[in-house]
Amino acid sequence: MRPFEDAPILLTELEQADLQAWVDTAKLQLALSDWSITVSRHETGKDTYASTYIQDHGDVAIIALSPECRAMTAEELRATLVHELLHPHFQRVTRLAERLIQGELGTRAEAIIDEAVQITEEQAIDRLAYAIARWLPLPTALR
Repeated sequence: MRPFEDAPILLTELEQADLQAWVDTAKLQLALSDWSITVSRHETGKDTYASTYIQDHGDVAIIALSPECRAMTAEELRATLVHELLHPHFQRVTRLAERLIQGELGTRAEAIIDEAVQITEEQAIDRLAYAIARWLPLPTALR
């Protein structure tokens, strides 16, 4: 499993280590101690500030950032990282919804519902991330 590795390298080894240390501390505070969560040196390769690949089995996640993260304030970076760390909590619900609609509905209905679930999940995670982030320390990487 090597998601994001086709994308260009974004982080130096030191930046990755600093962000990884922050993520390791934050994941304990966010009840994710049983998860293996890694910060990738590679950028997302997507049109988002950050992206998290979650392995369906094994509680493993990999977070990649976009070049735009370099221009973020420490508060914005913290909120972005918290947002990505909340995805594992939603993963099982999202996968259950996908399994329930898969094959039961026509392709068009399935695509519409799948997109609605993704949008709703992103909005919920975003609101939670901003509410929770202020209680976590600011990351010092990328400054």
